[in-house]
Amino acid sequence: MLFIALGSVLGSVILPTIYQKIIDNIISESQLTFSPDLKNTFIMLAIVLVSGSVSWRIAGRINLKIESRIIKRLSDLSFTKIFNHSRRFFANNPVGELFQKTEGLLVHLGRL
Repeated sequence: MLFIALGSVLGSVILPTIYQKIIDNIISESQLTFSPDLKNTFIMLAIVLVSGSVSWRIAGRINLKIESRIIKRLSDLSFTKIFNHSRRFFANNPVGELFQKTEGLLVHLGRL
């Protein structure tokens, strides 16, 4: 979650202020020159763009890992519960209905 927040702050708060500095530097000078202040602003822009991209990629990777682990644990738990039932339970209830309920739960979790 920290990386998602960092990527969001970098993208929506800091970038517009950097663009504003670049535009102000270009407009304030009568002749277009590459001043040290403008150079530093472009370097800061590059750093913010790269770090924002990296933070979003890290957040996506963490989300992917966590989601796949949760789905695997739910799948293992549901099949363990099904196998631990008695034979009388399966004689009175159709098995396909239980698998449909379990699969539906996993599909809905995957959509989240």
